[in-house]
Amino acid sequence: MEDKLSDNTNISREGRNFVVKDIPFVGDMVFVPAIIQWSGLIKNPFFGDEKFKTVHYYLTKENKDRESKDKNTLILINLFRQYPEILNREILKMPLGKFAKHMMDNYPGLELSIGKKTIPVDKLLVNPSGGEEYYVSFRVENMTDEKGLYLWVINGRPEYVGIASGPNGLNNRINQEYGNITPYKCSQDGQSQTCRSNISIRDKYQGGNVSLYISPVDVNSLKNNPEFMEYMDDMGFKGTRQDKNVLEVLEKYIISSGDFKDSGWNRRM
Repeated sequence: MEDKLSDNTNISREGRNFVVKDIPFVGDMVFVPAIIQWSGLIKNPFFGDEKFKTVHYYLTKENKDRESKDKNTLILINLFRQYPEILNREILKMPLGKFAKHMMDNYPGLELSIGKKTIPVDKLLVNPSGGEEYYVSFRVENMTDEKGLYLWVINGRPEYVGIASGPNGLNNRINQEYGNITPYKCSQDGQSQTCRSNISIRDKYQGGNVSLYISPVDVNSLKNNPEFMEYMDDMGFKGTRQDKNVLEVLEKYIISSGDFKDSGWNRRM
């Protein structure tokens, strides 16, 4: 039995699956359920990582070819210039994440000025989504290495559609990125978007029923279809032929077809 989700969406539930109707050159795209093994909430791994490089490493990091543009190095240099009383031998030995937590715990309200920017202490050494106290950890068993699209469904309603175009496809995107927040991902040079998506999943996990659906895609067959390549150009991807772009065409169509406006999760929607 088909269960229409709303009056203005082409996404419908058919049995255990979600189906997007009439995608050009693909037809109906079927998203099948993936079984999530939840490990629950984990503390921010960056703050307690003993193996992360030290304050001394970043403070003395140099590049002979150009002035260093490493965010962590610039922050530390400016921090100790403005607050020299903070620096001592013990601080230099601290792993960067532990130092970030030390600053948050011992200098609440401290702000660092860099140019026209003012950075609060809780944002000093983490990316915009990397300073959370907790993230959620999970893994999907028997996930495919194929490339394709995925659909996050909250309380029975699709709220986010995304693509997996890199090596090991959907397996890497879901298990190694979304469900596995590492110390590096939380750092300034880490993966802010991955952390932000994990936060969204964490919040939904705590307050609702979270499900994941996947749809592998034969990217090469689409790339070898001249008519699809012309369609890509018409969709605003003129001259681009990477796997990522092919999947983005399908993603863009689904976003335009679906009713995602209320979730606020996918900012491109």
